[in-house]
Amino acid sequence: MSSATRIRSRHAAVPYFGMSNSSDIALLTRFVADCGDDLLRYLVRRLRCRESAADLCQETYLRLYTGPAAGSGEHLPVRAYRIANHRTIDQRRKQTARLAW
Repeated sequence: MSSATRIRSRHAAVPYFGMSNSSDIALLTRFVADCGDDLLRYLVRRLRCRESAADLCQETYLRLYTGPAAGSGEHLPVRAYRIANHRTIDQRRKQTARLAW
């Protein structure tokens, strides 16, 4: 699929920039096999909750898959940890906002 292709979600049409060829998918598969446990341990340390960490880990993989292609110049592990870190910050902000109400 090209970057101009759009897919439908429940809410709106969103651009799809995902991994378009089998080598990108193979890179992601290899990353999950090789580094998936490390990423999960990182998230467990940050969140102190294994279930939330597992959810964010899956969300990270999904964002890697639907995000810019692996050939975009940034290494896959760097992108994965950056995405995971940002999602952790987002989750903490949501929890803080809930507690404030």
